[in-house]
Amino acid sequence: MSDPSPREDCLIPAGDLLRFAAGEARGADRRRILEHVLAGCPRCRESLDALRELRHDGTPPATDSELPSISGILAGLGARAARIERERGEARSLLRDFARHPVARQWTLVRNSRRFDTWSFAAGLIDASFEAIYDDPRRARELADMALEIAGRLDPGPYGDRAVLDLRGRALGHVGNARRALGDLAGAESCLRQARTLLDEGTGDPLDDAELLYYEASLLRARRELDLALRKARRSARIYRELGDRHLEGRSRVNEGAIQILRGNLDQAGKCYREALEMVEEERDRHLFLAVRHNFAWWLMETGDGAAALEQVDRFRADYQSLGDRSAQLRLRWLEGRVLNRLARTDEAAAALTEAIDGFAEAELPYEVANTSLDLALVYAEANRFADVRRVAAETLVLFRSLGVEREAIAAWLVFQQAAEAEAVTLALIERLARYYAEAKLRPDLAFEA
Repeated sequence: MSDPSPREDCLIPAGDLLRFAAGEARGADRRRILEHVLAGCPRCRESLDALRELRHDGTPPATDSELPSISGILAGLGARAARIERERGEARSLLRDFARHPVARQWTLVRNSRRFDTWSFAAGLIDASFEAIYDDPRRARELADMALEIAGRLDPGPYGDRAVLDLRGRALGHVGNARRALGDLAGAESCLRQARTLLDEGTGDPLDDAELLYYEASLLRARRELDLALRKARRSARIYRELGDRHLEGRSRVNEGAIQILRGNLDQAGKCYREALEMVEEERDRHLFLAVRHNFAWWLMETGDGAAALEQVDRFRADYQSLGDRSAQLRLRWLEGRVLNRLARTDEAAAALTEAIDGFAEAELPYEVANTSLDLALVYAEANRFADVRRVAAETLVLFRSLGVEREAIAAWLVFQQAAEAEAVTLALIERLARYYAEAKLRPDLAFEA
């Protein structure tokens, strides 16, 4: 939630500034210039002030038709810019204090205190929701819901009707994305559909459109509607490319890569990940920066290059530790265990996977426990250590019951346990169960067809 810094070497062309002042700038150009002006650029502030003063002094305009439009827009902009700039400073302080309260108290404040009813505070909650989505989707949903609560009752007068519609649409988009991450696909679809309606009625900002397309593609990927997901991911990437934002284009390319993996197009997935590696900027989003490298290492493993995959893991291990994201670190150990098994380093692979299973169980992530346990059972089965396969099957069943896993998921595990007892565990069975648990995470009532 950092602010852009004032720029001494301003790169905003005078013509763009005039179009902005006249209300002719659209979409990303308008947002870019507004944020630049609000950041405190002395050159642009002086230029806008000079245009206002020209009107106030009564000096004739250069053209009769141009200046009234410019001065009218600038008069409104001046008040609006001053308000938003003041709000941003207040919002930063409010957000710091707000974060210290427990969730129940935060909801009480949001619902009962009008001092939080500003565009900037709601936007700050949306930014915080985005940051939380990687490690804690439940917290991401709470923050986005709070932003939506504020945006829903916000007075549009100081900001403009369409700008408030954009804010509400963005908040709903983040609620939908968090619901998708939590497995509530129906709830996610409803939120994203409403977000699309609001954004269509808003300013038409292409950045908001590209972001929503990204979330829609992620939902469709989860629902395995892969053709439509691919089209939306590519549209999102194209908009970001046209706007010149390589970082966000790279994020959409990562999404496309994940879709291509599910489609079985490993070559296309690798191309997407390699391009994203060149686009995503660590300083803008460390989580995304590491996610690209994680996906690329996974792709290397899937294509049979275990040595290169392990090299990638070793290169960004320290970055994961410094990030302090426990969930991401567990997924790194999971990946490392799989890679080590590909390299026939059985004991090291088993140790990594066991650590990941324990961590996922502690974090109450049963479907991650299931898939990591299947990988550990495969390690032992390939080493003909069937007593260890039976032990993994029995211990995981206990974990499932303690974590309150749905009976359909337990029934599927009983099929695996029976195979383990009969020393009939095969790679095909493990792969089928892995696909099942990946889908059951999103559809808890899904039954496994033995």
